[in-house]
Amino acid sequence: MSQKNKTFKVVTLGCRTNQYESQAYQNQLEALGYDLSEGDDQPDICIVNTCTVTESADTSSRYQIRQLAKNTPTPKLLSQVVQQITNPKHLLRCQVSATS
Repeated sequence: MSQKNKTFKVVTLGCRTNQYESQAYQNQLEALGYDLSEGDDQPDICIVNTCTVTESADTSSRYQIRQLAKNTPTPKLLSQVVQQITNPKHLLRCQVSATS
């Protein structure tokens, strides 16, 4: 019986640089033997790569991260946020609610 490889999902929000970085994450995980999660399959690792410079984009990114944390019973949810910090309390609140 063959062992199933671990799976991953990469969610990209933001600029072209984020798209490039997300592709690099995907390439590295595949090189390590991970498979891209398909459709409704629950990934073992979920990476959220986001870049925001406006309050609206900040709000949208925090919402997406919380939704993924809530709807994806993934052992590992990683978030890379490049953000113009206009209110550091918002980011802290997102981290606390996503890990609780």
